[in-house]
Amino acid sequence: MRRSTGFTLIELIVVITVAGIIAVMMSVLVGRQMSGYVQLQQRAQLVQMADSALQKIALDIHRAVPNSVRVNGNYLELVPVVLAAPYRSEEDASGTSDKLDFSTADASFDVLADMISSSQAFSGGQVVVYNLGLTNGGAPVLGANLYASNPSAQAHVISSPGVSVTNNGAQDVVSLDTAHQFSQRSPNQKMYLVNGAITYHCDAANGTLIRYGNYAIQESQPTNAGASPLSSAADATLANQVSNCVLRYSSGSLARNAVVSLQLTLSDGEQSTTLMKQVQINNVP
Repeated sequence: MRRSTGFTLIELIVVITVAGIIAVMMSVLVGRQMSGYVQLQQRAQLVQMADSALQKIALDIHRAVPNSVRVNGNYLELVPVVLAAPYRSEEDASGTSDKLDFSTADASFDVLADMISSSQAFSGGQVVVYNLGLTNGGAPVLGANLYASNPSAQAHVISSPGVSVTNNGAQDVVSLDTAHQFSQRSPNQKMYLVNGAITYHCDAANGTLIRYGNYAIQESQPTNAGASPLSSAADATLANQVSNCVLRYSSGSLARNAVVSLQLTLSDGEQSTTLMKQVQINNVP
């Protein structure tokens, strides 16, 4: 008689048990690898978001008017430069040039640079000359700090709003809607065209880092995102998932430049990353 062949029930149970053990081990191994990959991707996204935000802040700080950066808690404010050039401080040999007169209110002057092309135009904004950023008891000093208000139209480092630039070859002409007397000469004959201020607000409570821009310069630093001028300013969210941030400003000295220290922490579930950046500022006006 031929003997039948095949698996016994015991053999089948043993095979199923061993296969199950192997499957469980493989699933644990693959699961850990997938979890590690997901965590790595989360951290990479957090790092990229934080680095991009810090780079944007650093870029704005580098193009700020000297001595215009100020920090109050989690609010950082600055006045960005739109255009800059040396102003004419003396008449040329022909006597037809227009120098900037510091002895009286002046409505126009030449700059020794071709700031705009013939097809461009600049209007609005304000002119800043030699902003020292001085304060007295925390309050901006009139005539030495562009944030100081000037209700009586005294000599000051910043003009009233309303400026236009006309292309005039190698020496463009800056015209002020309201004649203004600047309080101090710049050793480098440097003037800056500005058009409002910028504020960065790091809000860990709501997990956001927001940039507010193009609002009017004012004496008191805005520290309320829900009130004017920030509530009506143009805003853009630079980062989400913000769990902590530190903003510090150290004024410069004869031995070193001013420094802005930025620390930003982003969190996503159990993943968290902290980036720090220090930005040196040459505050020579």
